[in-house]
Amino acid sequence: MKTKRSIQTKWLITIVIALMTVMLVSLFCLMRVHAEPDSQSSQDLTQSVTVEQKKDGDSDYKVTFKINSDAAKAGDYFTVTLPDGLTIKNQDNLSLTPSADDKTQSASVKVQGKTVTVTLTDYAASHYDLSGSLTFKNAQGGAPSTEGTLSGTAYGTLSIQDTASDDDSLGVSGAQLVIKNKSDGSVAATVKTDGSGKAEANQLKAGDYTVETQTAAAGYEKSETADVTIKSGETQTLVIASDPEKVDIKVNRIWDDSDDQDGVRPKTIKLTLYAEGSSDPVDEASISAGEGWTTAFSVRKYGADGKAIRYTVKEASVTDYDLSQMGSMEGGFLLIHKHTPDTIDIPVRITWTDHKNRYDDRPSAVVVTLLKNGEPADSQIVIANSSGQWKTMFEAVDEYEKGEKIQYTVTENKLTGYSTKIDGTKISNCLKTEAQDQQMADEAKRQQQSITFLKAMVRHPLQTLWSWLKSLF
Repeated sequence: MKTKRSIQTKWLITIVIALMTVMLVSLFCLMRVHAEPDSQSSQDLTQSVTVEQKKDGDSDYKVTFKINSDAAKAGDYFTVTLPDGLTIKNQDNLSLTPSADDKTQSASVKVQGKTVTVTLTDYAASHYDLSGSLTFKNAQGGAPSTEGTLSGTAYGTLSIQDTASDDDSLGVSGAQLVIKNKSDGSVAATVKTDGSGKAEANQLKAGDYTVETQTAAAGYEKSETADVTIKSGETQTLVIASDPEKVDIKVNRIWDDSDDQDGVRPKTIKLTLYAEGSSDPVDEASISAGEGWTTAFSVRKYGADGKAIRYTVKEASVTDYDLSQMGSMEGGFLLIHKHTPDTIDIPVRITWTDHKNRYDDRPSAVVVTLLKNGEPADSQIVIANSSGQWKTMFEAVDEYEKGEKIQYTVTENKLTGYSTKIDGTKISNCLKTEAQDQQMADEAKRQQQSITFLKAMVRHPLQTLWSWLKSLF
């Protein structure tokens, strides 16, 4: 029984010693990240210490650590202070080396007595959380201390360029973009484009993401959601396009030309849109009857300075038309093209062939009718003027109809005893032959009667006079 009790006591003592050793290691093997003076204050590391008691009384212990990605940077260091009774064998051979798949991280190890200093010589803030371990051997015996390990998977970087959809040389500044994990929709990062339209997220784990516009830049619409795949240790470049806010500027046209009576209206008209104060065209359009002589410019509402742009419309010169402009860019521009139809004067002259109206058969007035392409268009009463001329004028009559030159002629009301000949607008009235013969016969008869009366008066004056007086009553 005494022997059994001694064995139990021995094991109990061994367990207590082991527990005390663990407590001592846990108490004295302290680690902290020490930053440079311009960095944030020191931060504790996540750590664990394991002590393995050997049969020969020696003990090994292993320190594992984890550094959060935002807790340190290259040049920072942490220390391991060994508890009493523990020393490091083969101090010059101890080191920390990066894992095979991550060559971007390394650290140096320096041993001074009971203090081990680990300095991050090539630690990038764009990595995952960094994990490592150090294994120490008690100096009382056993194998030399083994090398430590350092491992971590590098973050990926997403470089975003936001450009204007209508001008890829123009960066979109001030857009708030949210980067989400495609698998669960969680937000991985939120960035804002700078003055050149660039933004960068440099702590993204490898995987698939979506990039959405949370808040559009001033003067722009939200861009479409884009997909991107991030790879460990690499930079992915994503170019997105944002549509500028647009304003529609309507342009209507009115033709004041009597429905293109002269046929001079152009087939198309070229319009040019300008920003006020600039001579550089913003946009151009050609309009025609097919579009109802109307169009609309869809253009940027705001300029690069964020101010609303004022626009004006100009057009190429239109021959034979005068242009006036009304309206505004808000309500639309109205262009009025005025063309006064061409007119001509139609002179009419009437001539008479009737022995200078010897027989007084010529009428005191005639009616002349103007025919427009064979159809009556106007009438005038014509009389002899103070010079004895028979003429008139149809003034300012249309020269064209539906683009075709109008043919004008004249007619005259029917005259008794006259035959009429018309050549264009010249009228010739000629006394008819039969009437002339009768008039000449009558004239000859009157002349003969006069001669006979005179002879009778010479021979028988009283008798002839008495007969003449009787004929009167």
